[in-house]
Amino acid sequence: MVAASTTLGKMSTTEEQRDAYESSRERIAALARTLTDQQLATTVPCCPEWSVKDIIGHLTGVLEDRVANRLPTGGFDSWTKSQVERHQSDPLTAVLDEWEALPKDLGDARPSFAALSFDVVTHEHDINHA
Repeated sequence: MVAASTTLGKMSTTEEQRDAYESSRERIAALARTLTDQQLATTVPCCPEWSVKDIIGHLTGVLEDRVANRLPTGGFDSWTKSQVERHQSDPLTAVLDEWEALPKDLGDARPSFAALSFDVVTHEHDINHA
Protein backbone atom coordinates (compact mmCIF):
# COMPACT_ATOMS: atom_id res chain seq x y z
CA MET A 1 0.00 0.00 0.00
CA VAL A 2 1.41 3.39 -0.93
CA ALA A 3 0.67 6.46 1.13
CA ALA A 4 0.18 10.01 -0.08
CA SER A 5 3.29 11.64 1.37
CA THR A 6 6.62 11.85 -0.41
CA THR A 7 10.22 12.16 0.61
CA LEU A 8 12.52 13.36 -2.16
CA GLY A 9 10.10 12.02 -4.74
CA LYS A 10 9.76 8.57 -3.14
CA MET A 11 6.41 7.54 -1.73
CA SER A 12 6.48 6.36 1.86
CA THR A 13 4.53 3.29 2.85
CA THR A 14 2.02 3.08 5.66
CA GLU A 15 4.50 0.87 7.50
CA GLU A 16 7.21 3.55 7.23
CA GLN A 17 4.76 6.18 8.49
CA ARG A 18 3.72 3.92 11.39
CA ASP A 19 7.40 3.36 12.26
CA ALA A 20 8.05 7.12 12.18
CA TYR A 21 5.02 7.67 14.40
CA GLU A 22 6.10 5.03 16.91
CA SER A 23 9.69 6.32 17.03
CA SER A 24 8.48 9.83 17.76
CA ARG A 25 6.00 8.55 20.37
CA GLU A 26 8.78 6.65 22.12
CA ARG A 27 11.06 9.72 22.19
CA ILE A 28 8.27 11.93 23.56
CA ALA A 29 7.40 9.38 26.25
CA ALA A 30 11.02 8.93 27.29
CA LEU A 31 11.51 12.69 27.58
CA ALA A 32 8.18 13.30 29.33
CA ARG A 33 8.95 10.72 32.02
CA THR A 34 12.03 12.78 32.99
CA LEU A 35 10.21 16.12 33.28
CA THR A 36 9.12 17.77 36.50
CA ASP A 37 5.53 18.88 37.05
CA GLN A 38 6.70 22.44 36.40
CA GLN A 39 8.27 21.47 33.09
CA LEU A 40 5.14 19.53 32.07
CA ALA A 41 3.12 22.68 32.81
CA THR A 42 5.33 24.79 30.52
CA THR A 43 3.38 26.59 27.82
CA VAL A 44 4.22 25.39 24.32
CA PRO A 45 5.10 28.50 22.26
CA CYS A 46 3.67 27.16 18.98
CA CYS A 47 0.49 26.03 20.79
CA PRO A 48 0.12 28.79 23.40
CA GLU A 49 -3.12 27.44 24.83
CA TRP A 50 -1.46 24.11 25.67
CA SER A 51 1.18 22.91 28.07
CA VAL A 52 3.65 20.12 27.35
CA LYS A 53 1.32 17.69 29.16
CA ASP A 54 -1.64 18.97 27.13
CA ILE A 55 0.23 18.11 23.92
CA ILE A 56 0.68 14.56 25.20
CA GLY A 57 -3.03 14.42 26.06
CA HIS A 58 -3.87 15.60 22.54
CA LEU A 59 -1.61 13.02 20.91
CA THR A 60 -3.13 10.26 23.04
CA GLY A 61 -6.60 11.56 22.29
CA VAL A 62 -6.06 11.60 18.52
CA LEU A 63 -5.15 7.91 18.58
CA GLU A 64 -8.08 7.15 20.92
CA ASP A 65 -10.39 8.95 18.51
CA ARG A 66 -8.96 7.00 15.58
CA VAL A 67 -9.62 3.71 17.39
CA ALA A 68 -13.17 4.81 18.31
CA ASN A 69 -13.80 6.30 14.85
CA ARG A 70 -14.51 9.73 16.41
CA LEU A 71 -13.67 12.19 13.70
CA PRO A 72 -14.31 15.92 13.92
CA THR A 73 -17.77 16.93 12.75
CA GLY A 74 -17.07 20.64 12.82
CA GLY A 75 -13.78 22.41 13.20
CA PHE A 76 -10.65 20.85 14.54
CA ASP A 77 -10.52 23.25 17.51
CA SER A 78 -13.36 21.60 19.45
CA TRP A 79 -12.10 18.11 18.53
CA THR A 80 -8.57 18.74 19.77
CA LYS A 81 -9.84 20.66 22.81
CA SER A 82 -11.85 17.61 23.87
CA GLN A 83 -8.74 15.43 23.53
CA VAL A 84 -6.76 17.73 25.79
CA GLU A 85 -9.56 18.07 28.35
CA ARG A 86 -10.07 14.30 28.44
CA HIS A 87 -6.57 13.85 29.90
CA GLN A 88 -5.88 17.03 31.86
CA SER A 89 -6.57 15.54 35.28
CA ASP A 90 -4.95 12.17 34.53
CA PRO A 91 -1.45 11.48 35.83
CA LEU A 92 1.17 11.70 33.10
CA THR A 93 2.17 8.05 33.48
CA ALA A 94 -1.44 6.95 32.92
CA VAL A 95 -1.70 9.07 29.75
CA LEU A 96 1.62 7.74 28.42
CA ASP A 97 0.65 4.15 29.24
CA GLU A 98 -2.71 4.59 27.47
CA TRP A 99 -1.02 6.11 24.42
CA GLU A 100 1.44 3.22 24.21
CA ALA A 101 -1.27 0.56 24.65
CA LEU A 102 -3.59 1.86 21.94
CA PRO A 103 -3.64 -0.24 18.77
CA LYS A 104 -1.95 1.28 15.77
CA ASP A 105 -2.77 -1.29 13.09
CA LEU A 106 -6.21 -0.20 11.97
CA GLY A 107 -5.79 -0.49 8.23
CA ASP A 108 -6.93 2.63 6.46
CA ALA A 109 -8.76 4.17 9.45
CA ARG A 110 -8.77 7.95 9.62
CA PRO A 111 -6.79 9.99 10.37
CA SER A 112 -4.24 8.31 8.14
CA PHE A 113 -0.78 7.40 9.36
CA ALA A 114 0.57 10.12 7.09
CA ALA A 115 -1.46 12.65 9.12
CA LEU A 116 -0.69 11.00 12.46
CA SER A 117 3.05 10.85 11.83
CA PHE A 118 3.06 14.49 10.70
CA ASP A 119 1.16 15.52 13.87
CA VAL A 120 3.33 13.58 16.31
CA VAL A 121 6.63 14.70 14.77
CA THR A 122 5.46 18.31 14.68
CA HIS A 123 4.42 18.15 18.34
CA GLU A 124 7.69 16.43 19.26
CA HIS A 125 9.44 19.55 17.97
CA ASP A 126 6.92 21.74 19.83
CA ILE A 127 7.72 19.94 23.10
CA ASN A 128 11.46 20.24 22.55
CA HIS A 129 11.04 23.93 21.76
CA ALA A 130 9.13 24.47 25.01
